[in-house]
Amino acid sequence: MEQFRLVYRHPVVEMLLLLVVFFQVGSGIRLIYRRNAKTAAEKIQVYSGLYLSFFLLAHVGAVLSGRYIDHLDTNFYFAAAGLNYYPATFIFIPYYFLAVASISLHVSAIHYLKTKSTTMSFGISILGLITSFLIVAAFTDTFHWREMPSPYEKFIRNLF
Repeated sequence: MEQFRLVYRHPVVEMLLLLVVFFQVGSGIRLIYRRNAKTAAEKIQVYSGLYLSFFLLAHVGAVLSGRYIDHLDTNFYFAAAGLNYYPATFIFIPYYFLAVASISLHVSAIHYLKTKSTTMSFGISILGLITSFLIVAAFTDTFHWREMPSPYEKFIRNLF
C-alpha cells in the first residue's frame, strides 16, 4: 500500500482520479435521465448505479476529510473503524455491503442487457453478494469486532 500510494497520491494522479470519479458519477446520472428503465435488469442497473454514485461521493469525501482534516492515515483501520463500533455498525455494515454488491449487480445487469445470458448474470450477482459478505466479515473479524488503534477508535466514537 505504501508503494502504491506513491503513485495514486501524486497530486497530478490524484486530481485525475478525482476528475474520473466526478465524470463517472455525472455521466451515470445523466444516462438515467436519458432512458426509461422498464425491465428488471434496467432497473437494477439504474438503482445500483445510483448507489454507486452515492458511495463514490461519500467515500471520496470521507477519505479526503480523514486525511486532510482529521490527519488520519486512510488505511484498513480507517475503513474498518465504522464497521466495528456500535452504533456506527448500523450505518457502515450496510454501506460497505451495498457498495460491493452494487458493483456486481451493476455489471450483472449490463451483462444481461448485452448478452441475455441469465446464467452468467445470475452468477455474477451471486459472486458479488458473497464477496460483499466476505469483505464485511473480514473487516469485522467475522463479527467478533476488531480492536482499532486509538486514533481510529476516537475518530469513529466522536462521529457518534
